[in-house]
Amino acid sequence: MSSKVLVDELAGKTAAGNITITSEGGAATMQLQQGVAKAWVDFNGTGTVSVDDSFNISSADDNGTGYYQFNYTSSMSSTAYCPQATGRGDSTNEGAWCSSTRVPATSDCEIRYFQNSTGNAQDQTALSWSNLGDLA
Repeated sequence: MSSKVLVDELAGKTAAGNITITSEGGAATMQLQQGVAKAWVDFNGTGTVSVDDSFNISSADDNGTGYYQFNYTSSMSSTAYCPQATGRGDSTNEGAWCSSTRVPATSDCEIRYFQNSTGNAQDQTALSWSNLGDLA
């Protein structure tokens, strides 16, 4: 027998944003809102930047070779959040690692991608970025 719960909104009983999830083993708990990505984007960083899909991203800017800025639709509550990025290369661009060029802002985040073998900034064809933290 299966069951289905259909809701439009979840709210904690003690406080609206206080929803605790118990781990699979039952030994640990986490707050639901802390474990959910607050923004993410999948995009092509070559030529004119094209966003394939995103969440909470109003626009993406190309600020130079391998250098991108993502502007949030809904701002972060502070600059203390965790941006994460990955790049996947093709036959000539074998992959990437990323670095932030400045402290993240509450309204946007800048990321720079570098080629694995040379360490040079490089545009990539398949890039993704996500952000964990608290919305304002």
